[in-house]
Amino acid sequence: MAVINPPERLAGYGVVLAIVVIVVTRQGRNPGRYLRSPFRTDVLHALWFPLYAFLIAVPLSLQLSHVVTDYAPFLRLHLLPADPIWFNILVWIVLSDLSQYWLHRSLHHWRWLWKLHKVHHSQKELNPLTSWRVHWLEFVYLSLGAFSVSLVLGNFTGYHSIIIGILAASQMAQHSDIDWTYGPLGKIVVSPHFHNRHHSTADKDRDVNFGTLLVVWDHLFGTAREVPGLASTHGLVGEEDDVPDSFLGQQLYPLSKVFATARKR
Repeated sequence: MAVINPPERLAGYGVVLAIVVIVVTRQGRNPGRYLRSPFRTDVLHALWFPLYAFLIAVPLSLQLSHVVTDYAPFLRLHLLPADPIWFNILVWIVLSDLSQYWLHRSLHHWRWLWKLHKVHHSQKELNPLTSWRVHWLEFVYLSLGAFSVSLVLGNFTGYHSIIIGILAASQMAQHSDIDWTYGPLGKIVVSPHFHNRHHSTADKDRDVNFGTLLVVWDHLFGTAREVPGLASTHGLVGEEDDVPDSFLGQQLYPLSKVFATARKR
């Protein structure tokens, strides 16, 4: 898979963040969230991700690949044809997004996975960098979806760096707390307006809008909720609102809950 060089990636993230801040200001919303500690925590999560990729994601992916090659080569189906490249890209995006949809739903369904995913939902002031507020074990879990797709389709290296940048920008925009519907395109692609409801604290918005890139899965499996405007509040409520505010506290949170449960038993 093609990878954007760090300077290009940082520049792209900076452009998306700048656009969102400008739009938030023009919409009359308070841009002060970008000066408060919750945003600074998201910055640390974003800075941590490259280290996670280097120290954990890449070695783990290589190790899993070696295990399959040595002990279960029959799992590699290689169903994706060599050409045409545009078809390969389309199939990869669609199947990868379908796997991410179901993995995302499982993060909300199973309580032991929810303890990981709560870190992401703990942000009450959504911003572009909230897309990086994810526990590293959740990143590992979600990467299993991409690895499974690679087993079925074969290793795909056709993603251009521009496509990777667009996908990353889409995730940042989704968490920006701005009322963008994308017009007709929003009927296909997850918009900030659509994903905003997923982070809502309202009971009616519970377990809706799980899509990562495409909205078709939510409509197909009955989890879509499209209503005018943005949610009034985001984050966790009641007893669920126990995730620490700091970056380190959030990375330690799931394991601390497991140890606390073990001590009670």
